[in-house]
Amino acid sequence: MSAKSSPSLSNQQDNTEWSLQYINRADATPGMKILNWWYRFTAPPTLPDSASFEQRERLRRGYLASTISFFLTVVLVFALPIGIFGPNHAIAFAITGVLIMMGIALFIFNRRGHSNVTGLILASCINIALIIVILKSPEGLDPSELGLFDILVFPEIFVASLLPVNWIFAVSAFNIAFIIVDMFTQPRSQLFIQMATTNFYPVLVRPIILHIVITVVLWLWVRNATQAIERADRAEVIANLEHMIADQEHAVAEEKRQLDSSIQQIMDTHLRVSHGDFSARVPLREGATLWPVAVSLNNLLSRLQRLRQIETELQRVIPQLQRVRFLEHETQRIKHEAQQITQAIEQAEQEQHPLRLGPRGTILDPLITKLNGKLLLPGSSRLENGPTRFNKSLSDSQM
Repeated sequence: MSAKSSPSLSNQQDNTEWSLQYINRADATPGMKILNWWYRFTAPPTLPDSASFEQRERLRRGYLASTISFFLTVVLVFALPIGIFGPNHAIAFAITGVLIMMGIALFIFNRRGHSNVTGLILASCINIALIIVILKSPEGLDPSELGLFDILVFPEIFVASLLPVNWIFAVSAFNIAFIIVDMFTQPRSQLFIQMATTNFYPVLVRPIILHIVITVVLWLWVRNATQAIERADRAEVIANLEHMIADQEHAVAEEKRQLDSSIQQIMDTHLRVSHGDFSARVPLREGATLWPVAVSLNNLLSRLQRLRQIETELQRVIPQLQRVRFLEHETQRIKHEAQQITQAIEQAEQEQHPLRLGPRGTILDPLITKLNGKLLLPGSSRLENGPTRFNKSLSDSQM
C-alpha cells in the first residue's frame, strides 16, 4: 500500500510546491520605499486577501493614481515659473487649479477608495487646464501653440490608466471635436494664417490622427493587459484552491493514519482481554481520533477487572460459606436431637423404665449409645442438679 501511495504523494507535493509559487498575491503597492510616506496620506486602504478581482483592480488604480500624481506634482511645480514669468499667465492659473483639484482627488476621494472618482477628476482637470491654456494664448492660434493639441493625449493616457478602458473613446472624441472647433473658431495669428492657406488640412489632420492612433493603441494595450491580469488572477485562485485541497488531503491522510493506529491499538487491547488480561488498557492520548471510544472502553475494562476480582473472591469464599451453612444445619439438628433426648430422659425418669433411643446420625450418637438401656433414678435429671450430672455423663460418653 505504501509503495502505491508514494508516487501519488510525490505528485501531490510537486503540485503543492508549484501552487505555492503563485499563492502569495502580488502587492498592489509599488516597491518604492521613498513613496511610502506619500501613500500613507493619498493611497486607498489595503484590502483583505479575500477581496475580489474588481476590488483589487480598483486598489491598483488607486495606487497608480497616487504615484502618477506624485511625479505630476513635481513636474507642475517646476513648470509653474513658466506661467508666472512667461507671456501666457493662464498657464500659472491652470497649474494652480490642477494642483488644487489633485489634492482634493487624492486626500478625499482616493484615500477613501474611490479610485474611479479620483481618475475622473485627475483626467478632467488636466484636460480642462490644457484647453484653457490653448484658448488663453495671447497671440491666438499660433504655429508655436499647435504642440498643445498633441499634449491633449496625456488626459487620454490618464483615463486609460486610471479609469475603465472604454472611457478613453469618449475623452478622445471630445478632444478631437475640440481640435476641429478650435481650428475654425479661435482667433489666428498672422503666421498661422499664412501656414493655413497652404497646409491647413495637414495641420488639422495630424493631431486628429495622433489621437485616433494613440486611443486605439491604448485601448488594445490596456484591454490585453486587463485580460492578462484576469487570467493571472484566475490562475492564482486555482493555485490557492489547489493548495487548500492539498492541505485538506494531507489532513485527511493524517487523520486516517491516526484512525488506523487507534483502531489497531483497540484491537490489540481486545485481543489481550480475550486472553484473560483484564489489566490491558487502550494507550490512546487525549485528542486522538477515537479518544472518547478509548475512554469508554477503558472504563468498561476497569469495571470488568473489578468484577473479575470480585468473582475470584467469591470462588474462594463460597466453600467457606457452604461449610458454615453445613455447620449451621448440623447445629440445628444437634439442638433438635438434644431436645428430643431431654424429653426422652424426662419421660423415662417419670415412668421409671430404661431409656430406649435410636441412633440419630449426629455427634450425639455416642451419648445415646452410652445412655441407651440405662434406668434413671428420680431426681437425677432435675434442673438444679441434673444438668451437672448430665453434662458429666455427656463428657464421659464423648471420652
